[in-house]
Amino acid sequence: MVRLISVNEANTVWSDCMHEQGYNVFVTFDGGQAAPVDLPESQYEAYELANYICYARYPVDQSTIPVFGDEQINILYSYYVDHLVPCLEANGYPIEYVPSKATFRATFESDQWAPYGAVDAARISDEDWQSLNESCPQRPPDDILYPSDE
Repeated sequence: MVRLISVNEANTVWSDCMHEQGYNVFVTFDGGQAAPVDLPESQYEAYELANYICYARYPVDQSTIPVFGDEQINILYSYYVDHLVPCLEANGYPIEYVPSKATFRATFESDQWAPYGAVDAARISDEDWQSLNESCPQRPPDDILYPSDE
């Protein structure tokens, strides 16, 4: 281990480490981590080893990860139902199933429902995917999801 990192620096540190390992990875517009698009199948195992090494060298300090408790589950459900579902539908993606709040809470850990499940990302261009995510963010902003007690 080189050092513990905060959750906020995880993508940047991962990307830098993977570049040092020789892989042209990148952090996506929405904060995801993406493998090289041209990675040959013969390199998958070596890539996974490099990925493992980077996570082992720079583990995330668990104390920097906000707790996702009952309040956040309630906020997330309200965001999905009141904002995300209407936004996706307005953009041409009908949401045929919306669970009750009780079902959402009961299945949150095992079979979490998310409105973006109705969007087949493989069938739209990267540009359209990014545009949809910018118009209809997949989750509420952190200041909404983690309201301060002030």
